[in-house]
Amino acid sequence: AAYAACEDKAGRAEVKPRLHAALHGLLAHVSESMVPDAERTAIDAMLVDEVIGVEHWGLLRALQVVGLYHAFLGLPQTMEQVRRKLATVSTAKVTEYLEVELGKSIEACTDPLALRRVQEVLYFMTGAGRFKKDLGGVDLDKANKKVVATARNKAGRAAEALENPHAAPATGEGKKFAFETGLMDFVADYREEDKVREQRQLDDMGAMVDKAVARHNAKGKR
Repeated sequence: AAYAACEDKAGRAEVKPRLHAALHGLLAHVSESMVPDAERTAIDAMLVDEVIGVEHWGLLRALQVVGLYHAFLGLPQTMEQVRRKLATVSTAKVTEYLEVELGKSIEACTDPLALRRVQEVLYFMTGAGRFKKDLGGVDLDKANKKVVATARNKAGRAAEALENPHAAPATGEGKKFAFETGLMDFVADYREEDKVREQRQLDDMGAMVDKAVARHNAKGKR
């Protein structure tokens, strides 16, 4: 809250690295610990309500680190908002974050499961095979999708090399993994929940309008 209220650009610039480090520490906690569902849900809501709108770059920068991807799978609202923010970022910045920095993290990673999680999250970021109309009208453009796909394929090849160290190197995109079907189901469920929330908001707004009109009409009859 203090960061959001600060109007001193120099002060914000000084604080920003510490804020990003704190966010990454929180994501690392979610990634590495058996966080209870209630706590994880609270963290998810806090990141969406208090962080995304103020300083989303810290969450986007988390996409540079293999070890933080597990957290996103447990924070579905945050993951969706990061996807939406990623759709607003330039191709140069997406390339820096995913091809360059994440690429280095992938090369240094020795945990195939962590790399599979990178694949899952990046698949989600590209819309998980959905049309733009099914993604709330927000989707990555073709250039950014290509960058994300390149990073995802690199993670997949690295995971396969660790899982099958004596196998011949994979070429091309390779096989599709079972998680894609599961993730698409997850996305569909999330979208359905999102639609329910939006409809509830519309219903509430409609009820408010009806009440306002009724009060206005009642005053007119007096």
